[in-house]
Amino acid sequence: MIEIEGTAETPLLAGGLVCVPNTDPPTPTVAVINPESRQIVELVPTGEMGFTPVELAGFVWVPNRASATVTRVDMETFETLDIPLSPGFVGLSVVGDHIETRAAENYWRIDVDGTATVIEDPGPLPVEFDGAVFRVDPSRTAVERLVGDAVEATIQTGAGTSGLAVAGDWIFASTTAGFVRIDPVSGDVSSDPILVDGFQGFVGSDDGLWVHTRGERPSVTFIDGETLLFASVPVSGSPDEPTIVDDRAFVSLILGASAVEEIVPRFATDE
Repeated sequence: MIEIEGTAETPLLAGGLVCVPNTDPPTPTVAVINPESRQIVELVPTGEMGFTPVELAGFVWVPNRASATVTRVDMETFETLDIPLSPGFVGLSVVGDHIETRAAENYWRIDVDGTATVIEDPGPLPVEFDGAVFRVDPSRTAVERLVGDAVEATIQTGAGTSGLAVAGDWIFASTTAGFVRIDPVSGDVSSDPILVDGFQGFVGSDDGLWVHTRGERPSVTFIDGETLLFASVPVSGSPDEPTIVDDRAFVSLILGASAVEEIVPRFATDE
């Protein structure tokens, strides 16, 4: 376990280093950690109440709730650029060569040079797989596969489809009934949704889907992309979205003092 001063938020692997926003010190920072030595190698100042960062074009981008800014961190020099947005934005998504985010009253596009522009809200953010784009259709019951601007297929996923993640050779969709797996080539959908009660968010890895849950029984659940076996790992604090380093998952926890914990799922079939 790696102790982080203040409140640790969702970690991100970038350039072989793990970046963890921590929000409570007098100067909010991103702690840059070497995952091999498990040592903090740099503390980079950010805006107030930084949370789930993303990586694009050699930079780490940290959204800051309280200051309504995004801090761009150069991962070679650790120099920063603060980009002002409107209040109430909920996170960042990398879309091709730029970043998009939804705020309370606006939808923003942020280019690599730091230029931020208000654009039309596209609804739930799409994902890309093998040259095609997958997006939730307006009815929120299906996923559309697009090549260029043309809808090539409409894949029925179920009521309340609200988010997508690429996980290895698969795409997972969250629905009211649970998580379903989509074969992005054939369009086949798994028949038995996997329900994770009260989940906070999810992220894909090469092997499957990682789902984090807060509340009375905080946990991280791993769903194997190939077999659809799943296992939940109880954690000792409120978890944020896991970061995958090789075949290991790290998650930030809010304890008496914050920490980063490694998650190792165990299936009933494991010896």
